[in-house]
Order: sequence, then structure tokens, then C-alpha cells
Amino acid sequence: EFNHQMDIKQSHLFIAYSAPSKYSDERNRVSIDVLSQILSRGISPLLYYSINAKRRLVHRIRMIYNSLEFGGVVIVHAILDKRNLQLVKKKIIRFFRDLKKFRFSKSDYPSSQWQHVRDYLKIAQTIMRFSYNAFLEQGINLSRSYAKYILRFDNKRRSDYNAILKSIRSADIKKSASKYFTGKHYVALSITPAKKKKEKR
Repeated sequence: EFNHQMDIKQSHLFIAYSAPSKYSDERNRVSIDVLSQILSRGISPLLYYSINAKRRLVHRIRMIYNSLEFGGVVIVHAILDKRNLQLVKKKIIRFFRDLKKFRFSKSDYPSSQWQHVRDYLKIAQTIMRFSYNAFLEQGINLSRSYAKYILRFDNKRRSDYNAILKSIRSADIKKSASKYFTGKHYVALSITPAKKKKEKR
């Protein structure tokens, strides 16, 4: 864990986890893409509302996933007040650790409860498929996730994205979450406002 001070007004917290690389199993990569959509994009991102469930602890929070040739990384970035740093860090780590048990889909519930639960997986898949197809048809970058996917894979594998995305199940997301977010395998960096120096009279 690292701490740094800068001439800024608000504090920033970064927590990084290892994630699937460019050459990792495709289901792992797409599962993390879907998780990123569920947690930090859309109208009601799950990560923001989970951390701020009881009281507002963060002003902004998002999850970023990037896969490189020799490794991948998931970065959680929160903007918050300094007094909330330690509590938010604990809540984020606990939240990601517990994702392996989260109910992402209606299929995780008895059928009698389906009309009362939110299907995070289905909503994310619908948005991602629409954005991906729009990107291919119009040539406009409507989603960074898909743009990065297009750039980092060869032509033979690009056409598989929609098929893999459609086949992702709640169990796939939980499996990836269990693999990458369980335990103490993370790096935390907090950047806080520097103390103002007293002016000499």
C-alpha cells in the first residue's frame, strides 16, 4: 500500500488487481468486461450504489479493465474525502471479495422471485451487444471496452466476441471474480491533498 500527497482538493484512492491478459482464456476476459459494465457503467452502476448504500462515502467511483500482452489489470478509482479513505478501501476490498457470491442473474434466484429481482447480466449483455454492433456498423467508438477488444485481437477472433458475450453466465463472472479478487492480491494507492504550508510573517 502506498500513500502520496499532491496539491489537489479531493483525495483519490486506487486499488489494482491482476486480471486476464491479452492471451488468457476468452471467457475470463469477456466475463471481466461484463463485470466492468455492471459495476461502473449505465444508469445505476452497482459499485457506486453499493459503496454509498448507507451514506455517501465517495463522490465518484469506477472500475477500469485493461488487458495487455503479458498481463491484465483491473483498477478501481474512487474520488472521495480524506476522512473516508480507510473505510472506503475496506468496503471496496470486501465488495470485490464477495463478488464470487453475488447474484448477477435471475437464474441465481428461484423462478418465483424473478419478477422482483434485477437481472444485471442480461441488462449488461444487451447494452454491450448494442454498443459493439453500433461500433462495427458506424465505425464510431461507442465503447472503450470493445474498441480495445478490436485492437488487441486478430481478425479470426474478433467475430467471436458477440457469441462469447451472449454465452456468458452468472457462474462465469463469479468464477473470474473468485480467481482474481479473492485474497490480498491487490495494490492500493491513496493520493491526498498536501498540507498547506504556513506563511511566514
